[in-house]
Amino acid sequence: MHRAFFSLLATTSWLCAQQLTAHPQETLQNGNGNLVPFGVISTGQFGDGRSQILIPASELPTEPALLLGLEVHCQATASITYAALDLTLAPTQATALAMNFASNLGASPQQVLAATNLNVAYSSNAFTPFAFTTPYVHDGVSALVIDVQKQVQAAASYPFLTMSTSSSPSRNDRPAMIYAFGTVGSGASTATSATTAATSLVVRLQWAGIATLRNRSDGQVNGNQYGLGSTVTFTVDGPAHGFYALAIALGHLPAPQSLPAVAGALLLSSPVVAGSGLLDGAGSATQLVTLPALSAFVGYRLFYQSGVIDLTNNAVRLTNGTDHFLNL
Repeated sequence: MHRAFFSLLATTSWLCAQQLTAHPQETLQNGNGNLVPFGVISTGQFGDGRSQILIPASELPTEPALLLGLEVHCQATASITYAALDLTLAPTQATALAMNFASNLGASPQQVLAATNLNVAYSSNAFTPFAFTTPYVHDGVSALVIDVQKQVQAAASYPFLTMSTSSSPSRNDRPAMIYAFGTVGSGASTATSATTAATSLVVRLQWAGIATLRNRSDGQVNGNQYGLGSTVTFTVDGPAHGFYALAIALGHLPAPQSLPAVAGALLLSSPVVAGSGLLDGAGSATQLVTLPALSAFVGYRLFYQSGVIDLTNNAVRLTNGTDHFLNL
């Protein structure tokens, strides 16, 4: 099955391009953070740990797709060396993580990165990528468990490195991240059970040969992102010069729905088109959506999905979904 899928990808003219999804969004202005998955403090505490993150199925491509890497946002600019950094992925039908790490990975985990003596230069002004040495084949229907086992290399001193989580305000409706942690050299990276559950890490995922959608809310109104009257930026990635339409809805269908002659599945219930246009030569386009300024809309959850037409290959694809709440 994997061989057939890779053969299909090889015929896709825009495989060399990279498409991104962001979970839950890709702003660089988050004030919330967590040290355990990739960070450390000056004493070396939190430098050894194991974490798991659950990405809901609705935020992932709705057709089989090749996952090439992940990205995180550090809230400081500094370098760190990991004595070991192991990333393992697994499909799941679960909507929440158990505190036992192995049970969340199920019967078919796939190690995608096993690095030693890895030096990483973080910047607070950008997402930092981790390329997989072995790509992961997403089945188009499952949610995704990301398992991070981190050992910071012993040193005389350490920078303070924390990675962004969720958004402002925190998305407590999303699956919680679980983790176990200790100081550098404690062995916490091999823990079998988590000790803590907390707001999940922000990640971007790197895909190939697929159409994707992500959103960004930088402007903070009353300290909140997605504030009433603010503008949200949506980015659609796909084939160069393809046509796209961005749709919005107040809810999801009870289950993803297949459509004739369309790759992917429809997620939205009673969608309304919020914008359309052409992707550029790099296969990307942005669409701005202005949120209503009426206080009656506070607490509403808005759901989005795009359709993309590959004009070269006469193919129609539906992207992953993305969503947010409206805040004051």
